Amino acid sequence: MKRILTAAGLAVLAAGAGAATPAAASAQASITATATVATALTVTAGNNLDFQMVIPGFTKTVAVADATAGTFTLAGGAGAEVALSFTALPANLDDGLGNLLPITYTAVDNAVNDPVTGATAFAPAGGVTTNLSGAGQLYVFLGGTVDATSQFTAGTY
Repeated sequence: MKRILTAAGLAVLAAGAGAATPAAASAQASITATATVATALTVTAGNNLDFQMVIPGFTKTVAVADATAGTFTLAGGAGAEVALSFTALPANLDDGLGNLLPITYTAVDNAVNDPVTGATAFAPAGGVTTNLSGAGQLYVFLGGTVDATSQFTAGTY
């Protein structure tokens, strides 16, 4: 590309050499460069996802709207795009003695602190790209189901 531009410049110079040149006219333009730095993104953990008492032989579900659902709050620049992902969702809850309780997850996000009205469901394992509200807020609610239909040892998982 540089060679083409150089050759074009020489051709213009050569063409002008044989003719009388009028006073050089100058054409200029300028622009400015700007950037807006957004407020730093923060993520604050709220409630833990708590299944409370689980009876062997049954499944138990905590809906995203339940008081024992897990919660997170994000804050940052108004309207900023964010990618939510959960990098350490266990497939099982572990009692520390090698007993595993299978778990699946559900999640919603919302620009207001409401897990139902206006909330958008997403698969926690897959994540989602969304935007903070005009006030720079986003709320995430995490629910799930544990499957205790097999024989389980009593204890905290």
